Amino acid sequence: MKKVLAPILTVLFAVYGCSNKEESLSPFVPIGWHLVGTGIKLNKEKDNLDGRNVNVVHLISNSATRVGIAQRFLSNNYKGKRIEFSAFIKSSKLNGNASLIIEAHDGNLLLAKNQTNPDLIRGTLPWKQYTVDMDVPENGNLLVVKATVFGNGSISIAGADFKIIGKRNSLTGQLNTYQYPLKPLNLSLAMDKSTNTVLSGWNFNMHNRLVSATIENDKGNRILCIQPTKDHVAGYAILSQIIKSDSYAGSRVAFSADIKSKNSEDSPSLWVKAGDGRNEWVRNSIVVSSGTNDWKRYTAAVDVPELTKTIEFGFDYHGKGTLWFRKFDFANVNSKTQLQQIYSHAPSTNKEPVDMDFSDGAISTSVFSSGWNAGDKTSRISVVNDNSRDNPRVVQLESNNEAWLMQSINADKYKGMRVKFSAYVKSENLEKPAELWLTSFYGSMLAAYNVPKPGFILGTTPWTKYEAIIDVPNEPNAIVFGFAMPGKGKIWLTDLEFSKVGGNTPLSMSYSLPGHPVNLDLSEWENTTVMDYY
Repeated sequence: MKKVLAPILTVLFAVYGCSNKEESLSPFVPIGWHLVGTGIKLNKEKDNLDGRNVNVVHLISNSATRVGIAQRFLSNNYKGKRIEFSAFIKSSKLNGNASLIIEAHDGNLLLAKNQTNPDLIRGTLPWKQYTVDMDVPENGNLLVVKATVFGNGSISIAGADFKIIGKRNSLTGQLNTYQYPLKPLNLSLAMDKSTNTVLSGWNFNMHNRLVSATIENDKGNRILCIQPTKDHVAGYAILSQIIKSDSYAGSRVAFSADIKSKNSEDSPSLWVKAGDGRNEWVRNSIVVSSGTNDWKRYTAAVDVPELTKTIEFGFDYHGKGTLWFRKFDFANVNSKTQLQQIYSHAPSTNKEPVDMDFSDGAISTSVFSSGWNAGDKTSRISVVNDNSRDNPRVVQLESNNEAWLMQSINADKYKGMRVKFSAYVKSENLEKPAELWLTSFYGSMLAAYNVPKPGFILGTTPWTKYEAIIDVPNEPNAIVFGFAMPGKGKIWLTDLEFSKVGGNTPLSMSYSLPGHPVNLDLSEWENTTVMDYY
């Protein structure tokens, strides 16, 4: 299945905001599992485990980041219950560590994470069973299980298992839960008295501890001072908060502060962004003047999309010099507050497809009429006439690289229903398989996908009707459909239709999130390139 999905997934990740776009080094993966990260190779093997001949994933890593295998599935069957994920693992010459992980998500918003102690798996160790468990939150909709490794070396994985267990004993592993407040915390810059650390409620991430944060008092004002810990050594730090967007969705918000600098280098920035937890949909960054400057008010504002889950705000410090901050504020603001250096990639709030005949609006490489997005910059997109058609208005896409045309709509009206997207397509000299496609998403996580009948389009073909059909799950917040041309060539599209269909309309080959883990014995493999969902 993933071999079928690979061409369009590349385009979806590039356009719709899914994570890592690099390909893995492995042509084979277990069916139902995906790779975490890149710079990883998998081998399919057999081994003897407690007298049993078992299927084994041999995972070879040379990565400075955590990599591994994972699968995700709906959490509906497990909400409020305690689950357990286990597997047998052995390691070889591993100079880093490895662990089993369970994560609970609300779309892309991480709610809870538990993992085995990574220090337990290092060096060269024989087969041993490791176990991690979790109480599944009621407010999530996705579970992810992973086996990961960090550093150079390899691990072998076999005999994975997943089950519901009782709550008689305490949880194992290293559990973290993530709480997102409804309002900003500690804008007055108070100290955390319980830990004697600066800025309770804020996340302060430093690189190699080359930056310090202290609180000063100036005429009754609490002032945050950020500076390197070593003279003439550049530092990097991020100070930020994440809050739920419930109270702010659909409004304009601003994060602001007074900032003073001394011998500041590079370009630190104050910023605010909104998204679905994992991906930012809108962002505004305001660059702070470098050098030595007296107090100045800086404000970054964004219009928060209706479908967002979180708002994050803060500032980046990098380089050398000293920065002082005071009078932090976060608030709803009116439209007179300017939006500068804005980045926007928010899903559409349209409840129905729009402009299916391409009669509305102007054409460009980024926005093709109202509702449609198009790309990339090298593609040429236009509306032409073809008098051989009953509807002579035809869209032409031509590119020497890749091109796509896509539209997203709110999924609420179609949840639990079967829907169809269809179009007539003609092609000329397509070097790589192109396709019409239809998907649904949780935030930017793929929930359901369907490839069209009669299949991919390659070379030069006459006018042919293509259609893709999916069952929209109850959880997604967006439906996305369009056409992808991953290589050089030219295509024409006309008579586009999107509609509900009856349950007796057959699905062609499709993908959707399962309701439970699959292929835990690692017996089924496929030859494919798999993208990183995590």
